[in-house]
Amino acid sequence: MGPMAGRPVPGRPEGRRRGRPRDPSVDAAIRDAVLALLVEVGYAELTIEAVARRAGVGHTSIYRRWPSKAHMVHEVVFPEQRTAGIPEGTPFDETVRRFATAVVTSLSRPEARAAIPGLMADWQADPELRRRLMDRFEPATRARLRQAAAEAVARGEVRPDADIDRVYDAILGTALAAQWVSHGAAGRRLVDTLVDLVLNGVRNR
Repeated sequence: MGPMAGRPVPGRPEGRRRGRPRDPSVDAAIRDAVLALLVEVGYAELTIEAVARRAGVGHTSIYRRWPSKAHMVHEVVFPEQRTAGIPEGTPFDETVRRFATAVVTSLSRPEARAAIPGLMADWQADPELRRRLMDRFEPATRARLRQAAAEAVARGEVRPDADIDRVYDAILGTALAAQWVSHGAAGRRLVDTLVDLVLNGVRNR
């Protein structure tokens, strides 16, 4: 499999083009087609042409939205910001729990389990692709966790030397390992374990 399955469209970031607004019905048809095909045939066998046929649209409709298969799959499978719904001022413990719940829930979905190995293989071949895709939410999520931790440090709840970026890595990495190393272990028990491990590592004692 090549580093970026699908044809790049030069001159526009993330494959977006200015002009006529996107048709929500076309967006929905493409989204449904991508999710269904991922589960049916997997990431490696999913093609832009197959998505277009399933969605009943021309392949140009897809390339107007995304420059490659990887961009399309990533945005369709992971449309949300992982810090969405966590307002400022939320206690650090609750922020960590909400983040862990969102990550575990998201990665446990069949379409995510089908997409991630292929996306990661593409990232290995093209680091710039990984940066572009992960920049959709990773910097904002890390910043939100750092902010929550800084507030908790000021309250004396979290150690000033706690490495909050490793909190992010621990949650995301463990959730990934649970899916592809531990045979899909997930759910509330995993969230509880993750939160306990992380918070015990950063709490002021």
